[in-house]
Amino acid sequence: LLFILPTAYSDIVLSNSANWEDAYSTAQYGALQGHTPRYLMSQMHTELIIKELPKKEKILVIESPKVPYARRYANRLKKEGYNAETMLGPEQGSLNLDLAKRLKNINNFIIVDPTYGYSAISVIPYAQATNSYVLFATKDTINELTKFLDLKKPEKILIYGDLNEKVLNKLKKYSPEIIHKGNKFKDNLEIVDRYTQVSGIKQPILTSGEFLEEEILLAGKNQEPI
Repeated sequence: LLFILPTAYSDIVLSNSANWEDAYSTAQYGALQGHTPRYLMSQMHTELIIKELPKKEKILVIESPKVPYARRYANRLKKEGYNAETMLGPEQGSLNLDLAKRLKNINNFIIVDPTYGYSAISVIPYAQATNSYVLFATKDTINELTKFLDLKKPEKILIYGDLNEKVLNKLKKYSPEIIHKGNKFKDNLEIVDRYTQVSGIKQPILTSGEFLEEEILLAGKNQEPI
């Protein structure tokens, strides 16, 4: 059962999944709608985060049906006095694509291969600054992705980093822009350069790209390039 909730429902969008792709997708889904993205980082964190969440704000918990840190976590929050609801991710397929379908006001997309997590991290600020959603594409998911794009008729697509040749061939018909200089550091500098063209820099965030820190996912909201 997939709960479809109004996009204006929550103040906080909380990821409940041990899969980093789910956490990433949930965070950008919330941020693009002006909500505060948060995510659970461990089973222990399901207890610790309760002290950090303000009770006056509504919370939408986007929960993985396969790898949640705590099942029906919204029910736990309700017992603590929170106004919380659950959105269950799909049993089959990608939460990343499922959330893209729910964003009715987004028509710009950045496409990366989730195998390279650092690519997904590098594009977060630019995606937020340009009101773009980051889609994950592999040779196994590209057919479902192109079905979505055919229906969506996107205004702009940016391909970032290294993608499978089959994926690139499937995406050619959308006339995408491409950032792929054969070096992840050069790609990163290019996306930061593009970011400076659409938004000012208050301070940069430096990271190895190995971990999905919560501050990184908030970077786009705070207008800080990575």
